[in-house]
Amino acid sequence: MTEVLLDICNAKRQRIAKKGFTLGHVIPYSRTHPIIKPTFPLFIAEVKRKSPSLGSLKDIKHPALLATAYKDCGANAISVLCEEDYFGGSLNDLMEVKKALPEICVLRKDFILEPEEVEVSYLAGADMVLLIVNLFLDDFKKLELLFNTCLKFNLTPLVEVHDEKELEMALKLDIDYGILGINSRNLDTLKINKLNAFILRQKVPSEIPVIFESGIDNSYDAFIVGSVRFEGFLVGSYLMQALNMPNMKQTLFSRLINLIASFKAGAQRDFFYKLVNMFVTKKPPLIKVCGINNIDFALSASKHAHLLGFVLVKSSPRFVDAKFLEKINEYENIKNALKIGVVADKESLKLGLELIKKNLLDCLQLHEAEDLDNGLYFGLDLKEATFCYYKAVKNVDSKDSLLNLLDSSHGEGIEADLDSISGFDNLAIAGGVSEANLESFLNLSPKLIDLCSALESSKGIKDTTKLESFFNKLNTCNCKK
Repeated sequence: MTEVLLDICNAKRQRIAKKGFTLGHVIPYSRTHPIIKPTFPLFIAEVKRKSPSLGSLKDIKHPALLATAYKDCGANAISVLCEEDYFGGSLNDLMEVKKALPEICVLRKDFILEPEEVEVSYLAGADMVLLIVNLFLDDFKKLELLFNTCLKFNLTPLVEVHDEKELEMALKLDIDYGILGINSRNLDTLKINKLNAFILRQKVPSEIPVIFESGIDNSYDAFIVGSVRFEGFLVGSYLMQALNMPNMKQTLFSRLINLIASFKAGAQRDFFYKLVNMFVTKKPPLIKVCGINNIDFALSASKHAHLLGFVLVKSSPRFVDAKFLEKINEYENIKNALKIGVVADKESLKLGLELIKKNLLDCLQLHEAEDLDNGLYFGLDLKEATFCYYKAVKNVDSKDSLLNLLDSSHGEGIEADLDSISGFDNLAIAGGVSEANLESFLNLSPKLIDLCSALESSKGIKDTTKLESFFNKLNTCNCKK
């Protein structure tokens, strides 16, 4: 257990010792509200005053009014943070919300340590109870007791995990009767790693519902969460921060409505699901062959590469148009491959979006997308995007949604500075990777390597011999590991 969690749990035990399991609040002797089961997709919006990572978020005087606004925007469950010392919540908040909204599913989000707290949750009106596996790494029997106590009172346990060890523990429960929540926040560093959460999702049996927790900062995050097959999400801080903005009511409504719409749009796209699945099932790194402008070369590349890239920028010697993409998709191997469109200006962006709509491309790779004025990419708000994209960047930004492709070369064959990029998580590399220096790059344990000029006899002219030679070298390197 981390120091922060240990402090929170110690404070909780001290409160229980002084005030009992009701924590000094007046709880009904019998439950007065019907139990509401969660429905899917599950959109949980949170009443949250503060957190250890962000500090104070908002002084909420009327939790029920906020919860009602959430419901009106499409949330079908409300999370009420009840921890008092570090999050500023209370059981009174939960009871107020449930009294105002008896028809909606309410989650008690707290650091539950004892089965008596589950009974109090039931009496107070909770329909779901959060159980954090990390609190019980050395005491599975206590976790199992809490889980079964939830079932005894007909409450739905939301079992939260952060890593593979915790997931293995959670799966030993009768988890079919509960819900799994994967939290993308590292409890040691408090940093967010969304890709780790997405990879963990792939390791859960398909019949078990899983929701995403922590790390949704915009609508595009929700789009990706939907696309990697989560059954819902829990969002708190992003919504609470809207309450500190000038047009707080309008901002809050638009944020939650857009999150839900983006999640549903993402569920219709499978690029990120397939990509994350390859991160799980394929030997790393994944290989993308980019700048393809020749059908014969494309057919050869499709036998080896995990992703195929096509440059849509007219000024590039590697440029391909819509007719080329239509023609190349007639080949079954290429039709079924993951295809990326490379864009860098307004015209190429327009073409890329048209090709995605026609299902000729799966995703866009965006260049010139750092330090955007007003957050707009050639007039497009990427935070509200409902198409698959990732950025090619000159500097690693570990906070981005899923994948940042570090491209110091832009197709010029300039080698990246290995020292400057070592140690980063979820590293994807383009720029000067070749057969000659492949082993040096592999030592960085990248998730993905993007090849372009290294597979050319001259600029814009792909070379099948170099392609075959590179993958022979890669296979040799992998065999050594």
